[in-house]
Amino acid sequence: QTSSGKTHTLMGNEADPGITLSTIAEVFDLIAAERNTEFLVRISYIEIYNEEIKDLLDPSKKNTNLRIKDDKKKGPLVEGLTEAIVRTPEESTKLIRKGEGNRSYGSTAMNQTSSRSHVLF
Repeated sequence: QTSSGKTHTLMGNEADPGITLSTIAEVFDLIAAERNTEFLVRISYIEIYNEEIKDLLDPSKKNTNLRIKDDKKKGPLVEGLTEAIVRTPEESTKLIRKGEGNRSYGSTAMNQTSSRSHVLF
């Protein structure tokens, strides 16, 4: 259903960060509280649009339909997907904004900037 607030609920804005940005902040808060463990945080951002999978963090792969592979050790994964290492919520947010700029958008009668795809972060 278009224009129902799905994107706003997940992504929010400066005043109301939304579920995704709030979760990222919480993850880094939990990491900071854990003094005796070292963490490595990697993020990826993909778009599924017209049955094609695209890497939103690497625009050079824009016309590449990435493939899902079932790895015996790691389980399902997307071959060739960018995995960026982040150390702060701000680095994560910067990459999300970059990825959002690479998404597929189109207008509908109810929403001029409707996202026409599904994304996984």
